[in-house]
Amino acid sequence: MERSYKSIESVMAENIGLQFPQSFYRGEDVGGIENDTLYIATQLKRLTMAQRAKACEAYDMVYAEHGRYEANTRLRNFADRCEKANLGVVTRFGG
Repeated sequence: MERSYKSIESVMAENIGLQFPQSFYRGEDVGGIENDTLYIATQLKRLTMAQRAKACEAYDMVYAEHGRYEANTRLRNFADRCEKANLGVVTRFGG
């Protein structure tokens, strides 16, 4: 079975210089397993530097108010939208 997580230390070592949110699930209750570090790093790598800063700030606010699931969902949705915009993909509304 493939692991869907890595230790926080290994993800941080692989992503030196990548800004992370201050607050995120670190898996303290389960020995670090299923921490969100790898997921967050994967999403942040899809963004520009300015977008990463905005995403980290928003992640911290959402995590504090609504928790892990909502923060991760919003981060993924933001990364999806930004990635499309960065590639020049636009959606036309109206007629």
